[in-house]
Amino acid sequence: MPNSDISDAPKPAVPPTGIPAASRRRADIQGLRAIAVLMVVFFHAGLPLSGGFIGVDVFLVISGFVITSMLLPRLETSGHLNFRDFYTRRIRRLLPALSVLIVIIAASSVFLLSPLGPQESTAKTGIAASIFSANTYLIRAGNGGYFALSADTNALLHTWSLSAEEQFYLFFPAFLVACWLLLGKRHTERRHERHRLVLPVLIVTVASFFLSLLLSRSAPGSTGALAAFFSSPTRVWEFGAGATLAIAAPLMPRLGRTTGSAFGVVGLIILLVTARTLTGSEPFPGLVALLPVTGACLLLMGGLGANNPVKTALGAGPLVWLGDLSYSWYLWHWPLIVFAGALWPTSSVAPPAAALIALLAAWISYHVIEDPIRFNERFSGRRVVLLFVACIILPIIASMGLLLTNRIITRSSVVERYAEALRPHLDNINGCDRGQPIGDGLPSECTQTVANPLGTVVLVGDSNAGQLTEGAAEAANRAGYDFTVSTLPSCPFANVELMSSPAQDEQCRHYVTTMTESLKVIDPALVIIASTASQNINSDLAFMDPATGSPTTTPAKKAQLWQAGLSSLLDDLGRDGIHTVVVHTLPHLDNVEPRTCPAIRIFFNQASCAAGVDRHSIETQQRLAREAEVRAIASTPTASGVDFTEDLCSAVICRPYRHGVWLHRDHNHITVDGSLQLADHFRQVISDHAT
Repeated sequence: MPNSDISDAPKPAVPPTGIPAASRRRADIQGLRAIAVLMVVFFHAGLPLSGGFIGVDVFLVISGFVITSMLLPRLETSGHLNFRDFYTRRIRRLLPALSVLIVIIAASSVFLLSPLGPQESTAKTGIAASIFSANTYLIRAGNGGYFALSADTNALLHTWSLSAEEQFYLFFPAFLVACWLLLGKRHTERRHERHRLVLPVLIVTVASFFLSLLLSRSAPGSTGALAAFFSSPTRVWEFGAGATLAIAAPLMPRLGRTTGSAFGVVGLIILLVTARTLTGSEPFPGLVALLPVTGACLLLMGGLGANNPVKTALGAGPLVWLGDLSYSWYLWHWPLIVFAGALWPTSSVAPPAAALIALLAAWISYHVIEDPIRFNERFSGRRVVLLFVACIILPIIASMGLLLTNRIITRSSVVERYAEALRPHLDNINGCDRGQPIGDGLPSECTQTVANPLGTVVLVGDSNAGQLTEGAAEAANRAGYDFTVSTLPSCPFANVELMSSPAQDEQCRHYVTTMTESLKVIDPALVIIASTASQNINSDLAFMDPATGSPTTTPAKKAQLWQAGLSSLLDDLGRDGIHTVVVHTLPHLDNVEPRTCPAIRIFFNQASCAAGVDRHSIETQQRLAREAEVRAIASTPTASGVDFTEDLCSAVICRPYRHGVWLHRDHNHITVDGSLQLADHFRQVISDHAT
């Protein structure tokens, strides 16, 4: 591997990262790339590195440092840049491997991804990635609402970072030249004048950081939050941090062995601690992203001076080898992990195994596609233009082929029947899941009436209430009662304050308060309350402790707050003579997602899409929440509870598919058919407790 021209040195990963700095390839930068890609792969493979996503931020810093270190000497020498040469090298380096990946993944997705969403999102992302805009597509696509499939089912989701960096490459060289010319640079002024570039680069960097900080505070899943994470304007400050360091590096005193070691050790500690402690629940990027950016900058600074132990360790052979493959490994690891998750959704071994297989694919890509093309000087002039066009057109054709195939597959009788079994619930279809109080904008479709009703049964709560709509409605009507449903996803019906986002928390408080008052006005015969108590208690989601005003994430303490908040609400309704039934949380089948079952299984063996969860795990999952609710119910004479676990599970296992019927539409919601199977039990409950 030649060391004389940094632009021809082995290229990294996660965002495609330019060319090594200076005129000599720095082995420690390759080692840092290896650490960055390891963090990302560990995170995606479900290994214990909850903040491994910061590897992308590290790559952006490296990219800014490397590309600026390569461009500045040429700018200082000649006063201009050879843009044709720059983009020729970028095309040869980045596009062939990416286009081959998109073509292969598009073809594989016909069989290995579900036709109920994942194929379409992968195809559209592939088209966008082919024209360097996957990140902007993902922002426009949004999160699709509460019941949308997880972005983790998109096999080309990771190309967002490649698009962001390609956008940097498109504008940054021209920005540098413009600043150089506007500031009156002469090629005779050389290196001692480069400091004048620090100010314009810093201005862009700081502006981007504050934009990132502002948008990161948006509600989770909102356009603002998506833009904060995916957009290049909110990520350019990380690239700018590396660029600023590259500009300032020759102006700084040469670091000695001890100082360089100290910088490297502190930087490495920051990266490792951050990757280990972040959970992904923090607003990101923004303020917390300063940690990986700072850590990466310190490691780059530590490698600028004399040799030191950290620099030597990063430049060790195995890390350099992995750093050379990091771009390829980043390209291949995510699609194979997605395919493995679709084929074996309950396996904890499949994702890491897929990541290892991806390393083999990366090695092949590196030696068969990347090196032979990027070092082939015949790809210049017209030939590089043809290469550029081919690398755009071919993946677009492949992605459009996947999109067309998806349209055909979804119209087949097999997939139509499968999709019908997993259809959404009536509260979602009829707009009853927006938290409207009864009689205040609630659509008429949210009420099902009977002749000469005995009263009204009302169903309230979050999406775990909404999933009961069909069974509860049928039971109420058969028992002679009108039925009304009003729900709000992610908002439990209890006097408990979840700490998700300020906007959502306020919406939840408003829903519970206004709905409670409207129930007192209409005086229903029975109120059925259902919430995802077990998930809220067992997850990392914090509850606000009203006694201290501070958050708590301990499951046992959250169970106490749940009991107190539910008891308070039941007592409030009970004082007005309103009878309530609390539905204990239905079994959540972790990692079960029938809508992501691969097409090959849907057509040939649907039962294989229905891996179950053992009953003991379900009982453990429900225990804290159920015990808290039982205690809350016991303290209120007008309240009672019901548990449908026996209706949905056998004595030893809970399966999403039983006796030819799909009972679960995703890991924590039952299907319409599953809901209807509860109608008889619901009718008995209504007959026993309605007034």
